[in-house]
Amino acid sequence: MTDRRDLKRRVRARQERTGESYMTALRHVQAQRPSAIPTIERVDLTELGAPLGMKCRIAMFPELADRVDAATMLAQLRDAPRRAAPRRAARSAGRPHATRSG
Repeated sequence: MTDRRDLKRRVRARQERTGESYMTALRHVQAQRPSAIPTIERVDLTELGAPLGMKCRIAMFPELADRVDAATMLAQLRDAPRRAAPRRAARSAGRPHATRSG
């Protein structure tokens, strides 16, 4: 109900300011509202990922695509789990396993 109340308030304020009828003021106020939510078209990188073994759809924001080499970034993304696994193993090698106490 608040949105409707705000709309009416803005229409009546325009009526007072311009002397227009309610319907004319309503049309002007509604025309001033921002349009639908803006969308950002993403760059499709699926074809770049396929030779790297990626089987999913890959998309990137245009601003990022302009700043990075997409093929290199995808290769690094593909290799990230392989690089992280040895580090995780090394960190937990010296620690005893946690046990639950009851």
